[in-house]
Order: sequence, then structure tokens, then C-alpha cells
Amino acid sequence: MWTRESGYHFCASEAELEAWELAWVSRELTKFRRMLTGTLGPHLQLFPKSAWAEYLTAQFRAIESNLEMAAGYGSP
Repeated sequence: MWTRESGYHFCASEAELEAWELAWVSRELTKFRRMLTGTLGPHLQLFPKSAWAEYLTAQFRAIESNLEMAAGYGSP
């Protein structure tokens, strides 16, 4: 586990490790959503028949769905 304060270290607390993992998943989910809305969305608006953009959108949506499930797993 890595933190800005202590760098890499082993974690003795399962709850602390899960909290770090959930924060990581949430951060990555935000990145994927920004890619979809900020880059692929405009690409598809300009070139609606772009097979490349359609393929990437489908792949990103699948990853987004999995990250949403993982981020929601730790929520009460």
C-alpha cells in the first residue's frame, strides 16, 4: 500500500486496506467517466460511424460497470 506520507508499507488492518482499495476504484471510475464524456463522446459526435470510437466506448462501458460494482461493494 502506498501513501504520500509513508510511501510503500504493509498494512496490518483489513479495513484500512479495503478503504484504500475503494478509494482507488472510485478514482479510476472517475477517470473512465471523464474519458467517455470528454474524449469519446465528442469523437462520436464528429464521426458517428467511427468503429474505433464505438469499440472503445463499449470497452470503457464494460470497465465502468465493473468499477461501479466494486465501488458499491464497500458501501453500506
